[in-house]
Amino acid sequence: MELLKKYLTIKTYFDPDNIDDVEDFERVLKILENEGYRFRTGTQREITDRFRNLYIVYALVMDCLIVGGFILLFIKGVFG
Repeated sequence: MELLKKYLTIKTYFDPDNIDDVEDFERVLKILENEGYRFRTGTQREITDRFRNLYIVYALVMDCLIVGGFILLFIKGVFG
């Protein structure tokens, strides 16, 4: 019984606002279609470097707050 199936994929990076990129993308799709390749198209969002860095800073701040809270609870419990 096969649970996962492996596919070969092609991922392209082009600007959908750039008409030259869109024309090139459509041209490649026609070539693949004429060659008889089965394919599907779609879009995918990827995290930007700025958002990744923002998330790391957020995670570090939250970790410090949580650890600091535990330290305060420990100090208050032991010495309070």
